[in-house]
Amino acid sequence: MIKKKILFPKEKRFWAKYKVKIASTLFAILIWFFIVTGGTFDYIVSIPIKTPRHKDYTITNHLPRLAKIRVRGQGMFILAFLIFREGRLQLSVNWEEGETTIRPSEKDIILTGNAKKLTILNIVEPDTIKLKIEKLMVRDVPIKRAMELQPFPGYTIVGSIHLKPEMVQIKGPRSIITSLDSVSTQTGKMDKLKHPVNVQVALQRPADKRITLLTDRVRIIADVQKLMEKEIKEVPVTVRNLPPRVKALVLPSHFTLIVQGGVSVVSAITAKDIVAYIDYRKNEDKTQHSFPAYIEPIPEIRFRNVEPKRFKVVLERE
Repeated sequence: MIKKKILFPKEKRFWAKYKVKIASTLFAILIWFFIVTGGTFDYIVSIPIKTPRHKDYTITNHLPRLAKIRVRGQGMFILAFLIFREGRLQLSVNWEEGETTIRPSEKDIILTGNAKKLTILNIVEPDTIKLKIEKLMVRDVPIKRAMELQPFPGYTIVGSIHLKPEMVQIKGPRSIITSLDSVSTQTGKMDKLKHPVNVQVALQRPADKRITLLTDRVRIIADVQKLMEKEIKEVPVTVRNLPPRVKALVLPSHFTLIVQGGVSVVSAITAKDIVAYIDYRKNEDKTQHSFPAYIEPIPEIRFRNVEPKRFKVVLERE
């Protein structure tokens, strides 16, 4: 009968091989901890640098993030401080526009919790900190729409797309805020629209974190309607900028076209609402026999299929 050889899993083999060494190491660390935490030591630790806020001023230059200080105390409290970081360097700032240099001192160091049992010996670094202080200002800038609106096929946006408000107030340092000329909405696309739009979207925050938006949202408003086309006949054509004491006869005197737009606008339009004319002065070659007609734009309306496209002008002296 063949006996099967039983193999230990890798984890068991590892523990069997190294358990004595692991136990010895843990025991050594435990002995070291009791020895170290019971004594008194000097130690250099890092703490964050904090600056107060002011409603009218701000610091615009880069400041060091950490300060190094030398403390004295029992090892157990130093170890706790290294774990919980219960301390900070709170700068004392004289808020006045301009450049200045401050020298932080031990009185600016704030310790909390068990860190209070440590003695602050001195600040290792930085010994001085340069500050550039600027006055905060508020300015109105226009909002730009970065959100795309796409109606469903067979529908259209009637009129303009509105933003409410159209302007946003921004607050920041004078030297920075004057260089910002606009703020954009969040990017994206609203498609397959069949109904009027009235939604709030977020504004993009400026890249410079020192600039604050006093309003962080804007409303986008658009009138989405079903697209309508209508043929308009008998649109009269006139002539403008004729020579003195001359009148003109246009042949043919009327034309037909198709208007396109939202239902509410197109359904109400008639030939009387369309102004078409020939500008005699624009045509340099007065020997030609036909002229194009111009149509004055109508908000929210598009024109197509104008027939005829050119007209004869017969001049008569008065």
